[in-house]
Amino acid sequence: GVAHELNNPMGAVLGYAQLAREKADQINSTDLKEQISRYLQTIETEGQRCKRIIDGLLRFSRGGIQEKPVFQSTSIREVLQNTFNLTQHQLEMHRIKVHQEIEENLPTVRGDGNQLQQVFTNIILNADQAMPNGGDLWVTVRRNSEKPGMMAVSFKDTGCGIIPEYLDKIFDPFFTTKPIGQGTGLGLSISYGIIQDHRGEIKVESEPNQGATFTVYLQAEAA
Repeated sequence: GVAHELNNPMGAVLGYAQLAREKADQINSTDLKEQISRYLQTIETEGQRCKRIIDGLLRFSRGGIQEKPVFQSTSIREVLQNTFNLTQHQLEMHRIKVHQEIEENLPTVRGDGNQLQQVFTNIILNADQAMPNGGDLWVTVRRNSEKPGMMAVSFKDTGCGIIPEYLDKIFDPFFTTKPIGQGTGLGLSISYGIIQDHRGEIKVESEPNQGATFTVYLQAEAA
């Protein structure tokens, strides 16, 4: 499963490497240089994603060793933008339309931007796989009135949903309903651990054929 899981990011690595090579001989403008720079950034990002998949597997196989987050003031808006830069092409290919509703003047959170991006990426790619015929993904960020001092980041899809007996299992290591080659069963369990390290919460609401909503609650920093 892990070997197959690596095929997708490695495909992007190879694709962008080929594009960069083809463009290299044509560099005669600033715009083209910036374009190649973006390709190379994607190569690095996707390579790091390969590393995280294997690292996650190793952490669980070694008894749950966790990589310590590096906490600093972090903009959720910026983390989401980086996440969409990474996933936009795949979502567009699969005819998934993203709707963003981000509250203005949000405070920062105390967190590790790279790890939070990993969480958001996992959730978005799960939504992508739940909508094989296309659909809509609503991403909302707001202060949470029910949990004072916390920020809620929600991802709501129009996919196939989750049956009730699986809802209590989806954050368990290695639990997956996907066939071999489409999932390791680690993405959500790693995400759960990351959010716990951030002293936050992650919850899911879903019904079969009614889509799913994943909500991440994070502590907001004082303005």
